[in-house]
Formats: sequence, structure tokens, C-alpha cells
Amino acid sequence: MLSAAKHLCAQPNRSFAALRMTLCNCSNCQGLFFIIEPCLRDYVVIPLLNQAFVQRRLLWEASELGINYRTSPLSQSHQDAGAHRIGRKQWQRQAPHAGDRAPDGHCFRHPSQEATSLFAEFRGTRSHLLLFAGRAASGDDANLVQIARRMEKLLGEEVKTHLIVSAWEKPANLDWDGSILLDPEGKLHTRYGAEVAALYFIRPDGYIGYRSQPVYEEPLLNYLRTLFLLDVRQQKRASCPK
Repeated sequence: MLSAAKHLCAQPNRSFAALRMTLCNCSNCQGLFFIIEPCLRDYVVIPLLNQAFVQRRLLWEASELGINYRTSPLSQSHQDAGAHRIGRKQWQRQAPHAGDRAPDGHCFRHPSQEATSLFAEFRGTRSHLLLFAGRAASGDDANLVQIARRMEKLLGEEVKTHLIVSAWEKPANLDWDGSILLDPEGKLHTRYGAEVAALYFIRPDGYIGYRSQPVYEEPLLNYLRTLFLLDVRQQKRASCPK
């Protein structure tokens, strides 16, 4: 293809390098049409379209997987401003942002060790809360369980909480009977930048609404109040006779 292109470039008219442009005036709109010269089509466009990397890029664009909502007020991210000063790691570069589509990844269900994936767990119309224990031991398991139980109490079936551990077995000190996903090779943790404990709230459309590292309960509740009116629900439950 390169040699053919060089040969065409050597021609004096080089008509292949031009695009003919036509402006169409319609009753309600205007359209701009490009007509590709045959040489350009045959020697450049078609060979490019036959390249695997071009096809992958076109497929990616057509699938709209690259769309994100990072600037939406419903996409929020929390990290301790002084984390770097006390030895805590910042978000890793590959970590998805709030407003990005949540990445998929393989894992295993506890206790059956049945193979599954995040997308399989996301099926349905519920939101999902991912609580990563972190690849490095952080001693944050009790905090994660506390948040998981709080979400279960406040939102019930509307949000499904998953604790994700980087091991083949459930840690002995993890006192949680809900969904536990095993990530023995740590690939999910790496994909989500969870070297230490991290939290991701996944909306029903598969996009990340909120993320936090380190994991704090109150900022998460503040975010959920904007989505689920938690204050109203808490008041109603407090007023209900026991």
C-alpha cells in the first residue's frame, strides 16, 4: 500500500489527493457532501478500512463505549486531600473516573467459587456498590462491612453491595454474609486502581456515579441523599412504631 501511495504521489496531477465538495441547499437545511476521488478510495481509504486497528476503533465509536459523563453533577469523586502526606496512595492513572462506564472483569462468587464477571453481576435494574478490600492489607475490612450493612439497612434491594477481596477465600475476619466476589489474581483491583480499599457506586445504566478512596461512609451518604432522598426515608423509619 505504501509503495502504491508513493507512486501516486509522484504523478503530476495527484487527483487522488483531492476531495470534491458539494453544498446541497434543501428546503429546511443545508448538507455538505464529500465525494472521494476513485484513486483515494481504492489506494488509501479501503486499505485503511481493512486494517484491524481501524476496524476496532470504528467499532468502539459505534458502540458509544467511549461516552462518559465526568462533568455531570451526578458524577462525584472523593479522596482525602491529605492522603499523599500520610502515606496513602492517590488514584492510579488507570482507575476509571466517576462518569465513566464501569469496566468489566472476571471474578468468582463466594462460597461456590463459580466463575462470573462484573457485567453478569450488574444485570437487572438495580444500582451496585463495589467495596474493594485493596490488594495491600489495609485493615479496613470492618469499615467496609459497616458500610455494606448500612446500605442494606437504608436502601434494601435497591442497591446490591459486593465486597471484592483479592484472595481465593473469604478472609476470616470479614463478617459479611452478602455478596462476596473473589479476585485472586488482583486483576479487578488493578483495573479499578484499588491498591488500597476503594469504593465505587455503579448506576443501573452501568456508569460510575461515585467513587471514593479511602472509603468513608459520610461522603457516600451525602451523595446518595441526592439520589434516594435518604433523609426523608430515615425520618419515615424513625416515625414508624416499633
